[in-house]
Amino acid sequence: MQKRFDMKGQETIGEVLEFIQTSLKGFKLSSKETMRAELMSEEVLVRLIEHSDFSERNYISVSINKFLGNISIDMQVPGDEFEFMVGPDLESGINDESSAEAIQSIILRSLGDKISYRHSRHFNSVRLNVFRSQYFNLYLILTAMILAIVTGTVMKYLLPEQFCSFVNENIFQSFSTIFMNGLKMCAVPVVFFSIVTCFTQADSMAGIKRVGLKLFAVFVVILIFSSFIGYAAVYLFKTGTGSHLSAALAPSAATQGKVLSIKNVLTDVVPNNIVRPFAEGNMVQLIVLAVLVGVACGACRIKIVSSVFDELNRLFMKIIGLFINLLPVFIFCSISSMIIMTGSKGLLSVLGIFCTAVSANLILALFFVIILFAKGFNPFLVLKKSMQMLITAFTTSSSIASMPDTMLAAKNLGVATSLYQFGIPVGLTLCKSTLCIYIPTAVLSLANIYGIEMPFSKVLSVILSTVILVLAMPGIPGVSIIILSSLLIMSGCPVDALGMVIGIDPIVDMLATPVGVFGVLVLVLVVAKSEKMLNK
Repeated sequence: MQKRFDMKGQETIGEVLEFIQTSLKGFKLSSKETMRAELMSEEVLVRLIEHSDFSERNYISVSINKFLGNISIDMQVPGDEFEFMVGPDLESGINDESSAEAIQSIILRSLGDKISYRHSRHFNSVRLNVFRSQYFNLYLILTAMILAIVTGTVMKYLLPEQFCSFVNENIFQSFSTIFMNGLKMCAVPVVFFSIVTCFTQADSMAGIKRVGLKLFAVFVVILIFSSFIGYAAVYLFKTGTGSHLSAALAPSAATQGKVLSIKNVLTDVVPNNIVRPFAEGNMVQLIVLAVLVGVACGACRIKIVSSVFDELNRLFMKIIGLFINLLPVFIFCSISSMIIMTGSKGLLSVLGIFCTAVSANLILALFFVIILFAKGFNPFLVLKKSMQMLITAFTTSSSIASMPDTMLAAKNLGVATSLYQFGIPVGLTLCKSTLCIYIPTAVLSLANIYGIEMPFSKVLSVILSTVILVLAMPGIPGVSIIILSSLLIMSGCPVDALGMVIGIDPIVDMLATPVGVFGVLVLVLVVAKSEKMLNK
């Protein structure tokens, strides 16, 4: 919706706000979101009019847009460029006018992440992000996948082969290489600083007694068990076996990582110099080094050292977040390239990995139900009382977002307050059991697709590394990409293989999150009963 308003003085502001209010009603926003949008619009409009110049163009342009669930308001007012987010001047004398300007500046700066300003062709333009859909990233990825399948199919079967090869090598593969290089550049420091920070911020662990340690032990056992479920599902369904890709996608000697075995892990577990794990991307040595540094920092209790590692962790998380924002473009390029080089065989392989991951999560869900039966709980009652939790986990694909509902379900099931207030947050943060299923499933399936031998000793190394990384890594979007890029190198697969599974990752996550959240609730119930902290 777009409308122009002739500038007739202060009454124009009222007309603009009335237009915005009427238009937003059609988007079914809550009254709180609508009121917030109106207040934001009023503050921004007043600010733009204060620096306007209507000598050449005597109108204000306002448009309200909806794209993939996101709602935004765009305003254009003629005028010279100015500093939109200026800070309040607290040193000047205090009067009504300066106080009003200071309040206005504080309000605008508090909305900084929802407002973007630019100046072009004698127009000051501001975009207000009114509503961000929780499915926006999923919509982008699904759109990129569909466009990639259509583009790749058309190029593969309808366009000249020379043209397809040129576009694939110079555009699709070039961007994919840039993305993967950036990911590899950040993956090693992100893993290292995440593990170190995990230890330096664990001061509260000293106060955790027997119940906390029992919860932690149960979570670790479930993570290991979940990883073996992923391995068993790949072995059972033989995912990727017999569907080796063409030589164009086969890993070269330069891209293959060091072959790991139990002997290698034991004899080469400690690096002979501190730079080697970073230079070679040796995840086993990097994990050991990070644990040693983290434990030492925790023992020394030097706040400045802990703060440095924490800030470095935040820095590299921010950097890798910039690459994650390019994920839809990478998915488009990688899937298009895969179809051009392999045709339908590549898509069938990806579909096989998706079905295997979903089946493995169903097996884990069944295992949690069996635990409830074995411990004397009524699974149907537990499911009934946790239904809102499961719906929230499914719709948001976030275990953290479902935390209030999970804690409410634990309370309704009679878990002691002291236990669920500690166990639920820790469990949702550490016990990412469905991620432990997905990572081995993807790594082992890709190894089969690329024809790479995976003896059990090598599988065990991947599983143990998965558990450690899942425990240490924060629950941020794209964390599975970071872990996968590291473990693919360990298994001997090319990192480019990540492009095959990265498109299905958000879909699997949406289906798997309810299983993981339900598992945490079940484990807290079991521990509560064993510690007699359950109100019958």
